[in-house]
Amino acid sequence: MTNNFFGTLCAVVAAALSLAGCGGSSGGGGPSPTPTSSGGSITGQAFKGPTRGATVCLYALDPAAPDRKGAAVPAQPGSLPTIDNGCIVTGGDGQFRVQLPDTATGELLVESTGGTYCSDESTFDGTSCAHGGAPVPMGSNALRTVVSVPGSGRTASAPLTVLTTAAVGAAGALGAAGFNTAYATVASNFGLAGTAANADPASGALNNMLRGLSRHLGADNRLIASLVERIADGTLTGGHGEITPVETVIGRALLSDERRQVMLALACFTDADGIHQEHVYSMFLPEGRATRGSFTAYHYGDAACDGPIGQISVGFDVEYLGSVDVPRQATTDVRKAQAGNASVARLAFPIDSRLGEHSGVDANFMIARIDDACHSNAKAYLSAVDSPVQGGVLSRLDMSQPYTIYCEN
Repeated sequence: MTNNFFGTLCAVVAAALSLAGCGGSSGGGGPSPTPTSSGGSITGQAFKGPTRGATVCLYALDPAAPDRKGAAVPAQPGSLPTIDNGCIVTGGDGQFRVQLPDTATGELLVESTGGTYCSDESTFDGTSCAHGGAPVPMGSNALRTVVSVPGSGRTASAPLTVLTTAAVGAAGALGAAGFNTAYATVASNFGLAGTAANADPASGALNNMLRGLSRHLGADNRLIASLVERIADGTLTGGHGEITPVETVIGRALLSDERRQVMLALACFTDADGIHQEHVYSMFLPEGRATRGSFTAYHYGDAACDGPIGQISVGFDVEYLGSVDVPRQATTDVRKAQAGNASVARLAFPIDSRLGEHSGVDANFMIARIDDACHSNAKAYLSAVDSPVQGGVLSRLDMSQPYTIYCEN
């Protein structure tokens, strides 16, 4: 009996020890830690430059859904650096680790929204950029990628960049295979053939190319969605860290004798209310003093703008401020780059709905002539009203509104 008692006791103890060992590490004298999840994990980096404060969420991939988001896949304890409502909020380096629930299967859509990055792709400490770049909020823009759920105890890498985001948009029957095929095309278009979607965005040729895309955008988030779209459809390409634009618009500042009387005429167009019109800005740009300019909208009865049937005129303040180098970056059309130089004038418009987007604007505009001299068909561009200010000047040429420029000399 005694032997049977001790035999039974040993069996019970052995079974208990066996159960205790299922979730912990061997060795040591303390109790084994409780596992946070028996699923795999996803690691990566929200990278439009390292993006601080980005919210990274995971969803079951649903190709039939308009946004391809199926059920949310909540981050489990052990995810880093911070869990917020089932998603991860990144730190200064933009990195994240998502511990998956053991029920996660199939393919996932990974999405990053919000946060702040630096225009030079350095790190943002919450106040400034490490290398002097400008902090840029992501705004409503999102970065996305697709990844297969790794096996239990395994880790899959899923960095988020504008290139992975473009591949998500370009993939037809979206799944991991379709995404990887689309990414291979995107990468090849930027001289990165053979670079996988899970490559480290913070190093090597991929980082060099992402920096080139950031330089092309400038310190502005309003063109990110357009950039992604143009990468996805293959109309924007590059290589060796540089963008290959479909056109580079070379600006030229006005000569002193060309500034005596300047007219910028916007060609005949039909506005949202069906009114056919032409717009003309007339100004005198002497050095050292402010003057008055005039804006005139001519109204026509037909789409050919043949014979005006009425007009309105509004005055505005003008002050010539010299010339400036045009920042080497994208115009409002991300496929087109800008360079050269331009005249700078402070244009202060009154609040008047007839001025359209210029109503109430008081800013320093670039006036960039793109022909060798002013003549009857010479073209010019103004800064876009909503472009970022660099060196006190609206820095991006507005490709949506080419003007014919007339200069009296």
